[in-house]
Amino acid sequence: LRGHSAPVAGLSFSALGDRLLTWGVDGATIVWDTDSGQPLRELRHAWPIVRSLSLRGGELVVTRGDGGECTVWDVASGRSLRTFGGRRPVEDRAWGLEALPGSDRVLLWGADTWATVWDA
Repeated sequence: LRGHSAPVAGLSFSALGDRLLTWGVDGATIVWDTDSGQPLRELRHAWPIVRSLSLRGGELVVTRGDGGECTVWDVASGRSLRTFGGRRPVEDRAWGLEALPGSDRVLLWGADTWATVWDA
């Protein structure tokens, strides 16, 4: 699959396996159709992406940039719906982002012993 202009940092499949997310240091998350191998949507973040995940069967994507800020995206339109997390001092930035099973909630945690649950 070709689409990123810089190294790919990670990938994950949607729960149904019909979509693949790739993200990278170019600030892009690309949503791929796994059957055709074609890109369906490119989502542009202001910072290099260090994690992406899908919610609602791939309808929503949440990205986390290297500064800790997260963005919720509508895949169909490519629109940013919400941003949370914000930039923090280096020692307090977000380290992780995970979806809470069976919900539209995500868990964001950081280096300075903090964790927050957000509604996507």
